[in-house]
Amino acid sequence: MTECASLDALRQRFGRLNRTGRDIPAPGRITIPASQVSAKTPDPIYGEAISATWEWLSRHAGTSGEIDFGIAGIAKMLAGDQDDARRNAPAQDATVMLPSHIDAWAQTSPGTGPNPSPDTYLHGIDNRPADVQVCWRAGLDLDHRGEMREILRVCPPNSLETLPVPLPAFRKWLAGQTDDDTGDAPGNHESDPPINVHGQANRRVIRWRGGETDARDITSDPRRISPGDTIIIPTAHPGNFYAIGDLPDYGPAGAASLDIGDETNRQARGRPTLRISDELLQGWQRIVDRNDDPASDETESMATPGDVLTALSEINQSELTSQERQDIIANLLDLFC
Repeated sequence: MTECASLDALRQRFGRLNRTGRDIPAPGRITIPASQVSAKTPDPIYGEAISATWEWLSRHAGTSGEIDFGIAGIAKMLAGDQDDARRNAPAQDATVMLPSHIDAWAQTSPGTGPNPSPDTYLHGIDNRPADVQVCWRAGLDLDHRGEMREILRVCPPNSLETLPVPLPAFRKWLAGQTDDDTGDAPGNHESDPPINVHGQANRRVIRWRGGETDARDITSDPRRISPGDTIIIPTAHPGNFYAIGDLPDYGPAGAASLDIGDETNRQARGRPTLRISDELLQGWQRIVDRNDDPASDETESMATPGDVLTALSEINQSELTSQERQDIIANLLDLFC
């Protein structure tokens, strides 16, 4: 079953039915919302091609409501059709391909010379707005900037944990405007959407620039966010995180689960880190509970919840010396090794 699309897209989808050509029935169903039957409101992706395609399908299906989407069947219906371009999805002008480009792609070892990207030759020039890369960090106090920079230096953002968000959508979110309508379809965006930044000073994020990150990169001003920026959002941020991406469920006190910096830092850089904060401890408890759950896929529990909670409660004792605190941390690490 598929929702109606442009005719070229439908032909591609139906090509996935019975690929090996077996002698079996391979039916498909095409549905369409009533709002798309008319071309009054063009689809953001397929434009007016959906309504034109539905009209064409209805005309050829007749009273049976069936169409042969096989290669030969479609070719027969399209024979002599002078209006088929109207039923195809809008396409960008592709870059002109020259013989020299083909020669470059044909080399098995092109070396360090120019090797043109095939993207614009396949899909045309992409005019979608640039993205920003977003990740979350728990336990960041933006008012203690020296401590914050040290934490991020030890466990900096990496590509495995970032979520791409269209720049206009992120700017609106940071300004407190969650009625984002930017979508991800090319050619349907405001280049500089109107933003009201009044009263949003508590919505602060960090523009990560590596070792050059300073106090000026802590901002609540959407206009300071640029294409390609890596943005760190404290998990204590008051904004609705679901408004900027498809995220796993988290409870009111569970936003720290969005911070996967330690895990991805080990995967990306081979450097295990273990940050300790009140927010992150909640995530630790969930992990330990999962390992201690008889129904869990884990066959061996590395630590019991009681062991971990005891060690964590000892760390928070203010009268401990530095050496005593280090010894407790070492014991805690042993529980997970």
